[in-house]
Amino acid sequence: MGAVMPNLNTAIIQALPVSLPGIHEQQRIAGFIGALDDRITLLRETNATLEAIAHALFKSWFVDFDPVRAKMEDRTPEGMDEATAALFPDGFETSELGEVPRGWRESTLGELIELTKGCSYKGDGLSEAEGAYMFNLGCFNAHRVFASEKVKRYTGEYKPRHSVQAGDLIIANTDMTQARDILGRPAFVPIGFDPGFISHHVYKVTVRPEWQEKARAIRSLLFFALQESAFRERAIGFATGTTVLALPATAVLGSPALIPTADLLDVFDGAVQPIFEAISINEQRVTTLAETRDTLLPRLISGQLRLPKAQAATEAALGAALQA
Repeated sequence: MGAVMPNLNTAIIQALPVSLPGIHEQQRIAGFIGALDDRITLLRETNATLEAIAHALFKSWFVDFDPVRAKMEDRTPEGMDEATAALFPDGFETSELGEVPRGWRESTLGELIELTKGCSYKGDGLSEAEGAYMFNLGCFNAHRVFASEKVKRYTGEYKPRHSVQAGDLIIANTDMTQARDILGRPAFVPIGFDPGFISHHVYKVTVRPEWQEKARAIRSLLFFALQESAFRERAIGFATGTTVLALPATAVLGSPALIPTADLLDVFDGAVQPIFEAISINEQRVTTLAETRDTLLPRLISGQLRLPKAQAATEAALGAALQA
């Protein structure tokens, strides 16, 4: 007698019984899931718009110097109160960076910040649902303030210097493609990922001790400065490697920086923080909606849960996330 080998073929699979709700219920479920996806898309589009608004303010003040030009022409800077306008000079001076606002100081990013490269992790420490949250290169695939859907979980060890918390600024120091879109991209660590740390493909930005009183304002300023064409071109130009590109820390720290007055830093920070807070709230909603959708869909299809309860569970989850 020969050995009998068990096998699984198409006929067996086709004969397996599958329990499905009726077609009308399927359509209702699809509508509910589609509505969740639409809400996620709308929140992401809103965040992109909010970030663009904050970036436009940064560019107007610190790249195009619109308030300075307005004052040179005896005009009131557009959309600006008198106290804020008084913080801008009424002329330029020549520097190695070209014509810059009078009284602003030339320096490099190395005067303001230090960089810490992340942890070299082991693949067997990765987990689906346990361990610390690891911010890795995948988190920079989307050009948004928060690209958190690619955050991994890790049960292995990492050093305290690799830890990050909500509001920390991180930078991608590697790009796996020749497109170089990710190299040098910044992101903020979002709320709700504690404890967290960075992988070796990421730098953590730490504001130097002498600038600690302005740390949040400097992070806000740098988030936009690192997206400007001047830094993007520098990052690409300093990239090393052939297939995998790396950005040396010295390329970032040596990047030219134009430092405005401390009072102006405070005003800019006060203007953009409400925008960042709104973005953070929206991203929390996105995360909650995505997790709720993925949890409820199998239960809806199997009939374990009916739509009214699923809808109520979604709203409850959103409320709980925003109160946390």
